[in-house]
Amino acid sequence: HLGGVSTTPMAITDEKGNAGVIETISAKWAERLARVQTGEMGGSATVSLYPANGKQIKQNGISGIVTQCQQVGRSIRLAHNDPETALKNLLDATDGHFI
Repeated sequence: HLGGVSTTPMAITDEKGNAGVIETISAKWAERLARVQTGEMGGSATVSLYPANGKQIKQNGISGIVTQCQQVGRSIRLAHNDPETALKNLLDATDGHFI
Protein backbone atom coordinates (compact mmCIF):
# COMPACT_ATOMS: atom_id res chain seq x y z
CA HIS A 1 0.00 0.00 0.00
CA LEU A 2 1.00 3.58 -0.49
CA GLY A 3 0.98 5.70 2.66
CA GLY A 4 -1.70 3.50 4.16
CA VAL A 5 -3.96 3.90 1.11
CA SER A 6 -5.44 0.58 0.00
CA THR A 7 -4.94 -0.67 -3.54
CA THR A 8 -8.65 -1.29 -3.91
CA PRO A 9 -11.36 -0.77 -4.83
CA MET A 10 -9.78 -1.17 -8.25
CA ALA A 11 -11.59 -0.07 -11.39
CA ILE A 12 -10.90 -1.64 -14.79
CA THR A 13 -12.32 -0.85 -18.22
CA ASP A 14 -11.62 -1.44 -21.89
CA GLU A 15 -12.33 0.37 -25.16
CA LYS A 16 -15.34 -1.85 -25.84
CA GLY A 17 -17.21 -0.58 -22.79
CA ASN A 18 -16.60 -3.48 -20.42
CA ALA A 19 -15.97 -2.25 -16.88
CA GLY A 20 -15.72 -3.53 -13.35
CA VAL A 21 -14.86 -2.60 -9.79
CA ILE A 22 -13.03 -5.15 -7.65
CA GLU A 23 -12.20 -5.42 -3.94
CA THR A 24 -9.19 -7.62 -3.20
CA ILE A 25 -7.42 -8.83 -0.08
CA SER A 26 -4.01 -7.51 -1.16
CA ALA A 27 -2.13 -5.56 -3.81
CA LYS A 28 -0.79 -8.87 -5.15
CA TRP A 29 -4.32 -10.13 -5.76
CA ALA A 30 -5.31 -6.83 -7.39
CA GLU A 31 -2.46 -7.23 -9.87
CA ARG A 32 -3.22 -10.89 -10.53
CA LEU A 33 -6.88 -10.22 -11.23
CA ALA A 34 -6.10 -7.15 -13.34
CA ARG A 35 -3.73 -9.24 -15.49
CA VAL A 36 -6.35 -11.93 -16.09
CA GLN A 37 -9.07 -9.41 -16.87
CA THR A 38 -6.78 -7.46 -19.19
CA GLY A 39 -6.06 -10.65 -21.11
CA GLU A 40 -9.76 -11.42 -21.39
CA MET A 41 -10.39 -7.85 -22.55
CA GLY A 42 -8.10 -8.45 -25.52
CA GLY A 43 -4.82 -7.38 -23.93
CA SER A 44 -5.64 -3.72 -23.43
CA ALA A 45 -7.33 -2.19 -20.39
CA THR A 46 -7.22 0.88 -18.20
CA VAL A 47 -6.84 0.23 -14.49
CA SER A 48 -7.29 2.70 -11.64
CA LEU A 49 -5.81 1.87 -8.24
CA TYR A 50 -5.18 3.49 -4.85
CA PRO A 51 -8.33 5.62 -4.52
CA ALA A 52 -7.51 8.50 -2.20
CA ASN A 53 -8.99 11.72 -0.93
CA GLY A 54 -7.33 15.12 -1.16
CA LYS A 55 -5.70 14.89 2.27
CA GLN A 56 -4.13 11.52 1.42
CA ILE A 57 -2.87 12.84 -1.93
CA LYS A 58 -1.36 15.89 -0.23
CA GLN A 59 0.40 13.69 2.35
CA ASN A 60 1.63 10.99 -0.04
CA GLY A 61 1.60 12.43 -3.56
CA ILE A 62 4.55 13.77 -5.49
CA SER A 63 4.27 17.54 -5.77
CA GLY A 64 4.38 18.80 -9.35
CA ILE A 65 4.28 15.34 -10.95
CA VAL A 66 1.55 16.18 -13.49
CA THR A 67 3.43 19.26 -14.68
CA GLN A 68 6.66 17.27 -14.91
CA CYS A 69 4.95 14.54 -16.95
CA GLN A 70 3.59 17.17 -19.33
CA GLN A 71 7.06 18.70 -19.73
CA VAL A 72 8.63 15.30 -20.41
CA GLY A 73 5.97 14.43 -22.99
CA ARG A 74 6.30 17.81 -24.69
CA SER A 75 10.11 17.53 -24.80
CA ILE A 76 9.94 14.16 -26.54
CA ARG A 77 7.13 15.20 -28.89
CA LEU A 78 9.08 18.28 -30.02
CA ALA A 79 11.95 16.05 -31.15
CA HIS A 80 9.91 15.09 -34.23
CA ASN A 81 11.10 11.45 -34.31
CA ASP A 82 14.79 12.35 -33.97
CA PRO A 83 16.13 9.98 -31.27
CA GLU A 84 19.17 12.11 -30.41
CA THR A 85 17.10 15.25 -29.98
CA ALA A 86 14.48 13.31 -27.99
CA LEU A 87 17.16 12.05 -25.60
CA LYS A 88 18.69 15.51 -25.20
CA ASN A 89 15.28 17.08 -24.59
CA LEU A 90 14.35 14.35 -22.09
CA LEU A 91 17.58 14.80 -20.15
CA ASP A 92 17.07 18.58 -20.13
CA ALA A 93 13.46 18.26 -18.93
CA THR A 94 14.39 15.91 -16.08
CA ASP A 95 17.81 17.31 -15.15
CA GLY A 96 19.09 13.88 -16.17
CA HIS A 97 22.56 12.78 -17.22
CA PHE A 98 23.56 10.29 -19.91
CA ILE A 99 25.75 7.54 -18.44
